[in-house]
Amino acid sequence: MQFTLSTVLFLASTVLALPTPQATNAPALGFTPGLDNIPDNCIANPSFNACPARLPSGNALVTSLNVVINDVTGSVSKPPNIIFAGFSRAASGTGLSESSTLTIFDFPAGHTDKKCRFQLVSDAGDNTAGSPNIYNVWSFVPGSGEATESSTWSNKPARDQVVATFILNEADLAATTTNEKFLHKFVYGPGEGSTRVEEPFPCPAGGKIAYEVAGAIKAPSDGGPMNIGGQSGLGIEIIGLASKWA
Repeated sequence: MQFTLSTVLFLASTVLALPTPQATNAPALGFTPGLDNIPDNCIANPSFNACPARLPSGNALVTSLNVVINDVTGSVSKPPNIIFAGFSRAASGTGLSESSTLTIFDFPAGHTDKKCRFQLVSDAGDNTAGSPNIYNVWSFVPGSGEATESSTWSNKPARDQVVATFILNEADLAATTTNEKFLHKFVYGPGEGSTRVEEPFPCPAGGKIAYEVAGAIKAPSDGGPMNIGGQSGLGIEIIGLASKWA
């Protein structure tokens, strides 16, 4: 096949006219989930909702990116980084609908010589008063999928094992931080205040780690599902690594 000069010029102009892919920017969270990332405004106002917890231990805290999903709608649109979980009456008026949260950690490398444990953090502006208020932290079946910002109920990884269980009863907190955050008590697994003796787990090698936080009792909460915002929710404490708060 032979090309004339006019054909070549036409093809060239067509290629140049192709649309340029546009970058997709993530929502502005006002903070970056990860290792002890402390927004500038938290220095002057450490108890602000979007500030991470200053743990009484002085250890660093890795915070998560939260993705809310629902068994009816698939995904749930929430303000930036809300952790939301529990059962409510289905819109149809019959049965229950479940919401849960995928907690995605960008875990820092270089801490395999240390131990880690879970923290569940809230503050006075969060909804933690409903009953039943007991929740599980699930691991995922290896190879069953990947938890991402675009995950839905139908394509999320499959639940594998309950690795920890916590309660949201503010009358029975594990601790209160120096910047007015609440540390909720774990009743199973390697978490703050666990009433069952559990060894902290070896800190991961680094990279993406994900869990699912879900209601442990299939019953509607009398105060609505757990609703916690900001840099709060499920975190991983690195024991022996000094926090940037210090």
